[in-house]
Amino acid sequence: MTSTIQSASGPVAASEAATAQYVPPPCPICAGPGNPCFISGPHKMYRCAECRTAFVAPMPSPEYLADFYSNYHVGTNYACEEKMQAHHPRQLADVRKFTGGSPGRILDVGCGKGHFLRHVADEGIDCAGVELSDTGAEYARRELRLNVLQGNIGDRKSELGHFDTVTLWGVIEHLANPVQVLRDAADVLRPGGHLFLHTGIGDDWFDRLLPGVNQWYDPPQHLFVFSAPGLRRCMAEAGFDTIHLDPAYHGSLTNRIIRRVRCAVVGTGLRVVCTLGGVRGGEFAMTRFPVGNHMLGVGKKR
Repeated sequence: MTSTIQSASGPVAASEAATAQYVPPPCPICAGPGNPCFISGPHKMYRCAECRTAFVAPMPSPEYLADFYSNYHVGTNYACEEKMQAHHPRQLADVRKFTGGSPGRILDVGCGKGHFLRHVADEGIDCAGVELSDTGAEYARRELRLNVLQGNIGDRKSELGHFDTVTLWGVIEHLANPVQVLRDAADVLRPGGHLFLHTGIGDDWFDRLLPGVNQWYDPPQHLFVFSAPGLRRCMAEAGFDTIHLDPAYHGSLTNRIIRRVRCAVVGTGLRVVCTLGGVRGGEFAMTRFPVGNHMLGVGKKR
């Protein structure tokens, strides 16, 4: 008797299923084929053969992510908070630079506990935030006295109003559907409004030196690791023209040089260790190190 399994189109012979042609998951950004990339626990990552962006497939459910981020801002899970706050003056300076000194009303998507918004408000700029984490949004409202809504921007657009600038600092890599979120951001932006994205970068010189072990490959926290072309494509799909993209963004020139030298030295050393230890490229159980480059993208609504 031939055993069978259930497929999307009905029962099929197990022997036939075993020999069925493998169909790679399509890239959520450009629909290109995804090649097996890395494994981290129960999560598999694939790299798009076309735009070179890495992504998790299948994506975690909305319920899973809501529960994950409910605990994200609690205790030691967000230990890098003070380090992130040190970057807020530079982030606001970049916003002023690309908006001609007048950012107008700012919306921070994925604002966390609201520390960037607190800095913006202290500078006398009208601002608001939206945050998936219930604990993060509550902290921003209660402790920092900010206008922050809990949930997804797509669900809260009618309550948020309109803005001149939208920021996503270290957020887009966490999103299960980044193109849709950027479309929602475009919906709340006035014509000609600006979008600022800060994220880790994959498929750059460092990632090729030490494939898949930099800090950005970290599911389910990071669901995407964008390449520079992938981020451009994501913004374009959402209705933005890319007016600036820095694939090695580290703030000041001094920090840029220090970071580049550090990545080169550490990356080369770790490549030697991984080679001697038998860690290879391709599909393997990922080992993550706290190094990697950053990317800044600035878009303008069409």
